[in-house]
Amino acid sequence: ITKTIKARTASTVNFEYTNQCYAGPVFFKDLSSSAYNDISSTTWQFEPGKSGSGKNVNHTYSTFGKFPVQLLIVTSYGCRDSITKEITLKDIPKPNFNVAGNNGNSVTLFNCTKDYSVQFNNTSTKQVNYLWNFGVAGNTSTDQNPLFIFPDTGTYIVKLTLEAGTICQNQIQKSVRILPPVTSSFSFSTECVKAPVFFTSIVNRPFDPIKTYQWDFGDGTNSSDKNPTKLYKLSGDYTVTLTVTANSGCQSTSTKN
Repeated sequence: ITKTIKARTASTVNFEYTNQCYAGPVFFKDLSSSAYNDISSTTWQFEPGKSGSGKNVNHTYSTFGKFPVQLLIVTSYGCRDSITKEITLKDIPKPNFNVAGNNGNSVTLFNCTKDYSVQFNNTSTKQVNYLWNFGVAGNTSTDQNPLFIFPDTGTYIVKLTLEAGTICQNQIQKSVRILPPVTSSFSFSTECVKAPVFFTSIVNRPFDPIKTYQWDFGDGTNSSDKNPTKLYKLSGDYTVTLTVTANSGCQSTSTKN
């Protein structure tokens, strides 16, 4: 007896996946095909004890690393074909930075001049790429440790994003408050010789109190009082200078004749 046996063409098994970070679902897409269009079942094995079925599935892993994933297809004739691929899931990047050496989430910077430049230091782990937003419209940077000049004093929300635009994206933000430099002036009450002259310092800086006052009365004498009284013994022109130093270390000097 003679019989003809028809050998069926094997199916082509393949798949692709998206997402390279473990914290989100990994999406698997079945790319398999059969010359007879007779694939009846699709089974996935993601990790021990974790499986799924269907052409397009997703699975969330609990950690990062390398994982063998198997796709098994069965045709209506009972033919079985499979493929195993090793997928790699990266750890989620952990963003962090300090502002001019300050590690807090809310940083106040005392600027001794009107140069509002700030150095940002990237201390992130699992770094790949960076996107900085400084809270000023249209101003971003992709540098690792950018130096940014703010346009003025004020409070700015600065954001650092790692892996921007990908499913691995992670972000941190900090508040940066930039204060103006110290400004000082003074007034005095009289210009009569041998009469006491009352000097009054004029400094408005409640957020950074003045630590020291240094007066130079122009005749070789001085005072460290906030509002001193001076008695000049001789008539003449005197150049009086007041230098104030704030707790931040910033100084301001004002002079009057």
